Amino acid sequence: MKRVTFPKPFKDKADVILTPITSVPGTTVQGVGTDNNTKEGFDAYVKRTNSTETILTWVAIGPM
Repeated sequence: MKRVTFPKPFKDKADVILTPITSVPGTTVQGVGTDNNTKEGFDAYVKRTNSTETILTWVAIGPM
């Protein structure tokens, strides 16, 4: 888990879209998700079959 903090907080809770950068989707990288979404940030999760670092890209949408 990694906490992501937005550079500027939203006025309300933001919706987050999260995507892994990987050449092994569905096999080694089995899923990604968010939790504890707030106007200040979110927790990002990656499920892998090993401990290799995975780069995630994300976009947050909400009222400013």
